[in-house]
Amino acid sequence: MSGRMFGRVISYIVLVLIGLVGIAPFVYLLILSFKSRIDVLTVPPDLHFDWATIKENYSQVINDQHYITFVENSVIVTGISTLIALGFGVPALQLPGVPIEPIFWGAVALVLVYSAYVSEVYRAGIESVHPSQSAAARSLGLTHGQALRFVVIPQAVRRVIPPLLNDFIGLQKDTALVALLGVVEAFRQSQIEVAATFNYTPYICTAILFIAITVPLARFTDWLIARDRRRQQAGKLA
Repeated sequence: MSGRMFGRVISYIVLVLIGLVGIAPFVYLLILSFKSRIDVLTVPPDLHFDWATIKENYSQVINDQHYITFVENSVIVTGISTLIALGFGVPALQLPGVPIEPIFWGAVALVLVYSAYVSEVYRAGIESVHPSQSAAARSLGLTHGQALRFVVIPQAVRRVIPPLLNDFIGLQKDTALVALLGVVEAFRQSQIEVAATFNYTPYICTAILFIAITVPLARFTDWLIARDRRRQQAGKLA
């Protein structure tokens, strides 16, 4: 492997790590937006309608709108469109103090797009936890945030690990899309090497690189699924 190719592999790994680390805070905020309850109405004491229920439902609708708007827009708009809009559009504005490096905006685009997918996975996991779990935690004196943190989310995380790792596998493959912004990563470097030497071995090296990361993650997912299945069977036997 040439020195240039090795450098591009390092860039590829850095992009993957930035994506994995950057997704976490966005997903956390989206989960809080989805599950939070904020009082946005007051309950008139002189009315006999079930205003408490109306207030709770309306509060949930208001909070969920932020989550729904971000996720729907991110899923509908393709990753390539987000890359082009951020990678070319923002630097073209020439705003003072705003980075113009293509690799920066490529990482930002990947984080935004995959935050929507990952948050949807977490949302499905949270909704799969039976409401009685949260109700039992609240009956023990836990606040809504504490019930979400110590009771609901730990159960949801165990259920969403397999699809979550699938999204991470997709993320590490989609790092090749940042080449549209002019970033020379592993796949684009292999294209350059092939165009210069008419030797297609660099393509094989790049494919091996993707396989070397994807296959262990897939096997790790299978191991987690098998371990969870064994725990469930042990619980039933007990």
